[in-house]
Amino acid sequence: MHMKVDDDAYLLVALFPIVVSAFTQDAGGRIVYPELFRSREAGGGRVLKITDNISLRLKKSSVFAREVLVRTYTDGVPMHTYMSGPYLEDDLYHDEDAMASVTVSEDSGVKVEGIVNSRLRIVPLLTQERTEEGRIAHQLTEIPDDLSSDHDDYDWTTSNHILRLRETQEKNGSVQVRERTADAVYPELFVVVDSAFAAVFSSTEKIIKYVSISVNAMNLKYLGVTDPKVQHRLVGLEVTTIQQEWFLRRVSMDRRYVHAQGTLSSFQTYTTQNRELYGKADLVYLITGQDLATLKNYQVSNRSGGYAYVRTVCTDNKVGVGEDRPPTFRGVHVMAHEIGHIMGCLHDGEVSPFGNDGIPGSESCPFEDGFLMSYLRKDKNTYKFSYCSITQMRETIWSQTASCLREENYVGTSLKKYQYLPGKYLTRTMQCQNAFPTLEKVHYIEKYGVQGCTIRCGISSKNSYSQLKVLHLSDGTKCESKHGRKRNCINGLCLEKRKSYGYEAVP
Repeated sequence: MHMKVDDDAYLLVALFPIVVSAFTQDAGGRIVYPELFRSREAGGGRVLKITDNISLRLKKSSVFAREVLVRTYTDGVPMHTYMSGPYLEDDLYHDEDAMASVTVSEDSGVKVEGIVNSRLRIVPLLTQERTEEGRIAHQLTEIPDDLSSDHDDYDWTTSNHILRLRETQEKNGSVQVRERTADAVYPELFVVVDSAFAAVFSSTEKIIKYVSISVNAMNLKYLGVTDPKVQHRLVGLEVTTIQQEWFLRRVSMDRRYVHAQGTLSSFQTYTTQNRELYGKADLVYLITGQDLATLKNYQVSNRSGGYAYVRTVCTDNKVGVGEDRPPTFRGVHVMAHEIGHIMGCLHDGEVSPFGNDGIPGSESCPFEDGFLMSYLRKDKNTYKFSYCSITQMRETIWSQTASCLREENYVGTSLKKYQYLPGKYLTRTMQCQNAFPTLEKVHYIEKYGVQGCTIRCGISSKNSYSQLKVLHLSDGTKCESKHGRKRNCINGLCLEKRKSYGYEAVP
């Protein structure tokens, strides 16, 4: 099967098959009452006790860039909100042994949300009665296991991408571009979620939280990748509406399904047409809440959970697409697998189509061992990459075509708290102009004033304004004082000015 994306270029794709059923409400789960303790061991870390048999040793996580672009739409007009990454992840933690990724808040009681381990997720039940000690009820629910073993999932072809790779290597004499000195790389990831995915959530903030937990969980699967270490950084999130989703291609034989290959090709076109938005990202990943399918022997197969171009990080074809069914987090494994393809991984057991160019295959890593780049779920191998996959990622990272991975853009965010935030220096009109980059003559409308941390922006035309848009002020913008205490806007909330902000800064 060949996927044609322009008049003379055929690109290589790989499919991650997965049996996906229609989304249904969870049938229930175990009710638990988590507690948070300080560890007595050296270092004094935090321990989250969920049940007598389930406890997490929490470590602070970092998945965001310093500044995160959130792109939404209001009346069809793109709206850009720039948020502080360190504050967004202020409550994000992980336990690498349990493969846990959770947010933990102590505001009016311990609240936990996210992935407890490979099989369980947790969510607070705020409407249920608390214990006598004030502990909040939570629900533990199983994460659906929906992996399949369909091997007939892709078609290799000699493409212009491979030819350009060969030309680059011949010109430079080698695929290596410089001495291998970096200890870690932080691929800059831009995530796009479609309207079907977003419809499950009541706010953009909750979408951000779910995606951050997912990316954090995905990064745990990359911990075994070394020399260099690979940890993805979320630099942007776009929440599309039906009007923008022309790239979702339906299966002509059954329009209930989204065509995996056709959507990937159209999404690649979408990202290149919006280069000013996606150009700086190392890779772009589309999460859909709809059911992906392919055509095989004139039959519709909905066993596909994702699709991606192979070894295309940093290029115009740096895209992948995968399913998720929030709030299940079942899409985390799909995302890790598909991004593995973009980072250069073949399926385990495969011969490299790039073999003549010195790019390794996976012949020495049997598919049956059940690592992440296969479809078998046998043991803990499922949650990590095989030696062959790690070797392929290393080769890609140090290749000429992936030089963007070694550029220091958002690296070093970690848990740094910033004394100066963007709103401190941007006027309100400048914030309006940044938020609506596709509109001309945008200004802050002073007569409406500041309400909490929102203002109104409009397009000036002679002595009037039209197309009024509500805007959340940038982090660090002064807002209404209270009892003589200075307050700043942080992620949409007017909070007392202080050195750092906790969970309350993330609505």
